[in-house]
Amino acid sequence: MITAILMLNHFGDRLKQIHVSDVGPLGEHSAVGILASLAFSRIVQHVPDTCPLIIESIVAASFIERELAAVLEAFEEPSAVHAVFHDYWESHKRARDNR
Repeated sequence: MITAILMLNHFGDRLKQIHVSDVGPLGEHSAVGILASLAFSRIVQHVPDTCPLIIESIVAASFIERELAAVLEAFEEPSAVHAVFHDYWESHKRARDNR
């Protein structure tokens, strides 16, 4: 993550999006685990507020809510981008609870 922080410090104003997932031993995208979550939480303060997060985790439909929660937790620092995810998450929970 040191390389990520250095790149964000030098090129953060050129960043267009961040692809979020954990990566398995063969390079496959998987659900965000504790180590990936901790790593992302270390760089969140260097990510521009306008940068969208692209969640690339491959999870079963039944685990989508859990994955969104994991990504939200990793990118916990308040910003406009994170507020959008939070608003989506809250509206999704309300819709689910009203079923």
